[in-house]
Amino acid sequence: MVYWSDWGDVPAIERISMTGERRQMLVNTTIAWPNGLGLDVPNRLLYWADARLDRIEVCNFDGTNRRIVGTYTAVHPYSLIMYNSLLIWSDWQLSKMGAINIDGTNFRTFTVPYYFFNQPTGIAVYNRSQAIAQGPCSKNPCAENQICQPSNRNDHVCTCKYGTTNSETQTCDRPPQFLLVAEEGEIRGVNLTSTADEPREAIAPFLDVDAQAVDFDATTETIYWTQPES
Repeated sequence: MVYWSDWGDVPAIERISMTGERRQMLVNTTIAWPNGLGLDVPNRLLYWADARLDRIEVCNFDGTNRRIVGTYTAVHPYSLIMYNSLLIWSDWQLSKMGAINIDGTNFRTFTVPYYFFNQPTGIAVYNRSQAIAQGPCSKNPCAENQICQPSNRNDHVCTCKYGTTNSETQTCDRPPQFLLVAEEGEIRGVNLTSTADEPREAIAPFLDVDAQAVDFDATTETIYWTQPES
């Protein structure tokens, strides 16, 4: 499942399957700026930080059993993660990292030595010993040029990678020819054998590049380009 928050005109927290099915509203009342989401997968709990209400809440994965973990003044949480028994967030008001225990106790802040946070946004924890979750895509059951997308906890759907389709053989083949086009800010691959039912782009675009000239090595499948020094 993919979980996301929205704090536009109708603030809410929702989820949807990796295949774009079974969209579900989880939280849409007494919520304002749900900036950060953190998942406790073993216990199937969803935590979020509300930057306008200045509090952290939690509910079950399906939106039930909602409750407040803690309310904090002079705090503006942005991104939230769960690590072991801690909830850690980036804070725009404090210009630091904030942390509490998952039961809401022991609020504290911390910084990284020799580094000043202005308005820290996204955060993540790298843990080399962290166990990799097992699921329907763990053993890579899909064919070459396909992406495995979990449809539920026990099943999956195989879809073609970006730019790889073939309507005649129903396989996910790369286009036999495509045109590389460099323009200001990007490099794109245009499928020369596209049909109306197939996508026009043959590769995922390269963005934020100032390519002046471009070429392709078919042996190593490597794209080369030149750009001026910044």
